[in-house]
Amino acid sequence: MPYHFLPETTYRFHIYRHIPSERFLQYLAARMKTRLSWVNELLDDGHICHNGVTLSAAAALSKGDLLEVYIPKYWPGYMAPTPLRLEVLFEDEFILALNKPSGIVVHPARGHLSGDSLQNAVRHRCREYIGHENITISACHRLDRDTTGVIIFSRTTEAFREMVYQFSKHKVRKTYHAMISGLPSWSECIFDQPIGIDPSNSKKHAIMPDGKSALTHVRVLESGSSWALIEAVCLTGRPHQIRVHLSSAGYPLFGDDKYNPFYKASDINRQALHASCVEFDHPITQKPLSISAPLPSDMNELLLLLHITENMSI
Repeated sequence: MPYHFLPETTYRFHIYRHIPSERFLQYLAARMKTRLSWVNELLDDGHICHNGVTLSAAAALSKGDLLEVYIPKYWPGYMAPTPLRLEVLFEDEFILALNKPSGIVVHPARGHLSGDSLQNAVRHRCREYIGHENITISACHRLDRDTTGVIIFSRTTEAFREMVYQFSKHKVRKTYHAMISGLPSWSECIFDQPIGIDPSNSKKHAIMPDGKSALTHVRVLESGSSWALIEAVCLTGRPHQIRVHLSSAGYPLFGDDKYNPFYKASDINRQALHASCVEFDHPITQKPLSISAPLPSDMNELLLLLHITENMSI
């Protein structure tokens, strides 16, 4: 189900150029901004009409034709608006900023199709606008499932396009806090190492000579004999960027079962990484915005535990 359509509603698409039958599905999927598989399902179920005639197979389209697509009553569960508790940091008619908890994915995806993503929850919050013209309710960037902190959603198509543009051009400043194992010899450091998919494990990333440029500015905020609380500013947006850069330098994050070889579940049950601040220009007014989220309780508890342990060893 496309995010911007209402169930039990017919949508009309005027055709402005010739489309051969073999391109029918791809063309309509692009017009609807949804998955090819969903368009194929609508076609198989008899929900697509071509000039008033129900289609049973893909057809060639000509300029001036009309396609009518009926969206059936029942949403696939993974796209249904779902009432979940949200901690709102900022909201206006164009964007919504949330403090993301750990353990929840941002979008429905393979392996996470139960309908309990942040996308489902935001769709429920904004459900009265779904199906209206120029409405795009969508996350503008990503955070890993177990990373907490600030995440931005759009409420209009114009805001979505502008936010995606700002993120793609690295005009958004993203600041994170993380708890790392080991005491750095530096108080401030810039990691400038390319990152790519780990050839030995496709689910991981690694420092790769032929990878994509990745730049992270790290500053130590607080430290003990074998740990540190750091601030990291991502100047690029590569997957797992902070986790890869720090682990490759010998300072893996506490709780990171993917990149920390000394991982212990007793420390914290997720990677100790928090998106503490996102700074950008408002997509419509262009006024500077800075949205922050406080350090979550599990990272505060870990910090307290490390201080207590440190004092006991003195």
